[in-house]
Amino acid sequence: MENKFPMNLQFFAEQATDGSDTGAPDEPQVNESEQNNPEKQQVQSEKMFTQEEVDKMIQKRLDRAMKDKDSEIESAKNEAVKLAKMNKDQKKDYELQQAQQHAQDAEAKLARYELRDAARKQLIDAGYTPTDDDIDLIVTDKAESTQANAAALLDMVERIKESVRNDLLKGKTPSGGGLPVKKQKSLNEMSLMERVQLRNEDPKRYQDLVKDSGY
Repeated sequence: MENKFPMNLQFFAEQATDGSDTGAPDEPQVNESEQNNPEKQQVQSEKMFTQEEVDKMIQKRLDRAMKDKDSEIESAKNEAVKLAKMNKDQKKDYELQQAQQHAQDAEAKLARYELRDAARKQLIDAGYTPTDDDIDLIVTDKAESTQANAAALLDMVERIKESVRNDLLKGKTPSGGGLPVKKQKSLNEMSLMERVQLRNEDPKRYQDLVKDSGY
């Protein structure tokens, strides 16, 4: 008797974005009553497949993976053809440019890590423990502007603390403090101080703006 295996088609279909066939047989249409029946949905979601059908589905996924790999190989071939058309001096200049670009990229990445560490230390030494979001807000590609942003963040934090203390002394419910934030602004239009204030006063709205801005 031929062996069959229960499987979920979603595993094999999730990467078939180009409309290609997964290799699995078409699923039967599900009417409205079956959609409202969890037990029937369970049966529909788990189909029995023969070893041959399983092999075909696996091969489909392997073919897609090989297609992506072929694209990388083609890119490498084009690069080789480009080099082949160059003379000795041109090759030397091209390879030097590539090496310099890789070195610059690596150096910039390392510098940004170092700036993040320095900014974090600056804030912690001043008595404020930052989150990764805080660090993302203040770190730039320049040490001077990163330090200035860190100082501005500390100033804003202190102003908010002072405002909260004053409200508590007056018997009021703390309302935040600092500069007013215009609600109609997008995150990109806000200053650093406005971003920090919004993040402290309305974290949910801040996260919504972050998503809308594509961060």
